[in-house]
Amino acid sequence: MESSDVIEPQIKKEPARLRGFRDAVWLNRSRLGAYPKLFLIAYAVSVAGWLLMGHGLTDRKGKPIGADFVEFWSASNLTLGRTPASAYKQSSLWAAERAAVASKTLAFTPFPYPPPCLLMIAPLASLPYLWSLAVWSAVGLLLYLWVLRRITHDATDSVWLTLAFPGAVINLMNGQNGFITL
Repeated sequence: MESSDVIEPQIKKEPARLRGFRDAVWLNRSRLGAYPKLFLIAYAVSVAGWLLMGHGLTDRKGKPIGADFVEFWSASNLTLGRTPASAYKQSSLWAAERAAVASKTLAFTPFPYPPPCLLMIAPLASLPYLWSLAVWSAVGLLLYLWVLRRITHDATDSVWLTLAFPGAVINLMNGQNGFITL
């Protein structure tokens, strides 16, 4: 077989406008440092707007601030009230959740965790709901950042990138346990 007999594959030329995304020369160190901070500003403005449009401890749609946290705080409140089994009884837990955020229309959030979890979350209701949510979120975020620091050994860039990760903001807004359980 001669070299002239070899069939050259037809390679479709990549449009020039897409090469910038593939090569990502525009994503330099200074932009990598600036973009997360811009995202955090946008998140802060969005969260402030979300809170300002709410009513008391609920947003404009009736969901509580810390929508995933309300079940923990309410189960803790029932536990500290010496009725831990009530955390697994829908009517009792639902009443505690509604009382926690002063909402008569709050949708029910079950407490699907096993009873030993009650021991870990019991101290939560020793503080008022918002203070407890703030402590829960702060401790979770600090643990998250501590683990990240141990993994990356880089305190500056990785912190900004981690804080700008949408999952971190969602975790903070909803009072999820993701910082602790991941």
